[in-house]
This record gives sequence, C-alpha cells and structure tokens, in this order.
Amino acid sequence: MRTLLVLFSFLLLLAGSATAQSAQDTVRFYQLEAAGSVPRVVEKVKMEINKRRLQIFSITDHGSAAADAKMDLSPTVLITFGNPGVGTLLMQADPRMGAELPLKILVWEEDGRTYVGYANPLNWLGEYRLDSQTETVNKISQIMGGILIHACQ
Repeated sequence: MRTLLVLFSFLLLLAGSATAQSAQDTVRFYQLEAAGSVPRVVEKVKMEINKRRLQIFSITDHGSAAADAKMDLSPTVLITFGNPGVGTLLMQADPRMGAELPLKILVWEEDGRTYVGYANPLNWLGEYRLDSQTETVNKISQIMGGILIHACQ
C-alpha cells in the first residue's frame, strides 16, 4: 500500500512538471515521507544521485552543526549536487541562477518520521530569464522527482 501511495505521489509530481502554466500555479516545495532513518535515506539519495551520474558537491549535517552550537535540532541533512555543464548553461542564461545552484535535497526527521524534499525547479521559470532553458528545467524537475520517489521507497 505504501508503494502505491508513493507511486501516486510521484505521478502527481510529474503531472505538475508537465502541465505547469506559470510559477504561480506551481508547488513551491515537494516532500514525501521516507522509509528509514535520516542516515539511511541520505544513503539512498546519494545512491540515486550517483545512478544518474550527477556530482555530489557537499553533504551538510545541520543537526551536527546545531549540536556543535549547543542547540537542539532533529537530524537534518542537506545534499547539494548537480551537473556543472547543465548548471553553467542555466547561469549563462541568467547569472542569478548561481543562487539556486547546485541542486539541493533535504532529508530531515520530524515527529519521529523521516522526510525528503526539495524546492521545485519549475519555479525558476517565473523568477529568472530561462526562456531558452525551459526544456532543461523540465528535465531537472523530472530528475529531482525521480530521486525523491526512489529515495522514499
């Protein structure tokens, strides 16, 4: 049953990317509940990123950083990744894309449950000068959705 729910959610993600009319019509942040602990799900995300031959740039453990600052934060990990060639094309179209890139996926624990999420790249189309890169942004959106769905199983 969980697999069906996750697959249905993924189909909604893809439908949103294929039919979005404007940034105002687009979901800002996608998130799904994932099976397993934050470290386990982070490993699944990394595996999915590697399967797609994308480069992992950094893994930021916000939970550990909070502990170092003598503060409490549930396990929260940010993974940054991408393809420098694709990112460069986007930044050539609009240098402000450098504030959005590399791509990011967040894995966190909340109320004893693990979640995976990311800011929807389709919103870039309404915020930046990317008319020449619409197909690229749609493909990025599909890749992000695929990583999310596989990491949640």
